[in-house]
Amino acid sequence: MMKYTRLDVMPIVQSVIGVTDELNEDVLLRNHGLDSMAIINLFSNLEAHFKVMFLNEDLTSENFQSIRNILRILERARSA
Repeated sequence: MMKYTRLDVMPIVQSVIGVTDELNEDVLLRNHGLDSMAIINLFSNLEAHFKVMFLNEDLTSENFQSIRNILRILERARSA
């Protein structure tokens, strides 16, 4: 099974936070407008798009602070 990459996740993140800038894996998304409401929106959009179920404890600002962290919880959700 192939791992998710930044290019898989970036369009969803860009759509939710309303940016068109290229985002690397380590950029802090809060510096681009990711707030608590956007985290919830991103959480549900990622679940729907990738057909995974995150755990409630995955819904933390740390897990959504960067694309790298999002990729980590996506992999964990996929393998659960």
